[in-house]
Amino acid sequence: MNKEMITTRGAASMMALMVICGSVLTGINTVKQDLWLSILFSALLFLPIIFVYSRICALCPQQGLYEILESLFGKAIVFLLILLFSAYALTIAALTLRNFVEFTVVIALEDTPKIPLMMAILFVVVFLARQGLAVFGKWSTIICAIILANLAFTILLSLDVIEISRIKPVLDHSFSQIAGNAASIGSIAIGESVLIMTLMGHVGTGKSSYKVYLWGLLVGIVALALVALRNLLILGPEMVEAAKFSGYMAVRIVHLGSFFERMESLISFNLILMGITKIALCLSAATLGTAKLLKTDAYRNLLLPVSLLVLALCSIVFKTAFEMFDFAWMYKYIAFPIQVILPVIIWIAAEIKVSRGKTSQMEEVSQ
Repeated sequence: MNKEMITTRGAASMMALMVICGSVLTGINTVKQDLWLSILFSALLFLPIIFVYSRICALCPQQGLYEILESLFGKAIVFLLILLFSAYALTIAALTLRNFVEFTVVIALEDTPKIPLMMAILFVVVFLARQGLAVFGKWSTIICAIILANLAFTILLSLDVIEISRIKPVLDHSFSQIAGNAASIGSIAIGESVLIMTLMGHVGTGKSSYKVYLWGLLVGIVALALVALRNLLILGPEMVEAAKFSGYMAVRIVHLGSFFERMESLISFNLILMGITKIALCLSAATLGTAKLLKTDAYRNLLLPVSLLVLALCSIVFKTAFEMFDFAWMYKYIAFPIQVILPVIIWIAAEIKVSRGKTSQMEEVSQ
């Protein structure tokens, strides 16, 4: 089977989109006007684990997460770990799908049944994923450029309605409050990038992992902070904290005279594109893991069955949108083992394996 390759730029775009998409709908904000600082701090807080992800991929070049697990551990442990990461990817796909369906229902289609919306989005996601990882990488690059251009456009058009006083006083909250909010944001926006490791075997050389993760993190976190600043400067901290979809509400105020109104359609467009991309990435990660468990290379044939599991989980995971927002606060504790503990164990095992390999080579040379 010919290996599908993703460019470094494409993978970095996936990372950036995951960061931007991660917290844009969850309404995580308890620090009001210090939200943008909390977002920036989340990058510093999660930077060590980002280096762990990058180091794992650099130590095992041309291998994805599942191949790395096979090279490091025994069969029983490998089966359990692949099952765990695949289930996590499937869960994130379902949660993300539910987030975007709730957004669509609350904002525009109040009386529309949710199941048909889920099926429509999943149809597009499966179609995108079936085109292959190379096409998905190109798609991510284009979508990332569109998202950033739309962000810049809405910021420029909002200059006449912003008030700097709305983000004052700066650092009005304690360090523990900002750090706690940063941990919640980071667990969704940054920690979920652990799933990108499942695709890193299709990305250039081993050293590309640092470029993918660090450039993606930089672009994504700056964009997310700019989104938060834009919303705060337009709506004010109280409204941003109360609103669940503050980005949509903020851009509703923006207009270009009487010529160009209803700017919120750009936000809806952005969110739909980001949601499709993130769900497709998670679905691909879950399907690649399922293919490993079933010992088959034809992962595309499994996309539809796995997507049906996503649909089933998505339809039962939350009863209301409020449950979805409440879950965002507990998520960091649930995801911690997958995002931090297991990657650290994998990193240590990879370091030991590489170190032993170098020792064996030195002994052979000396003999």
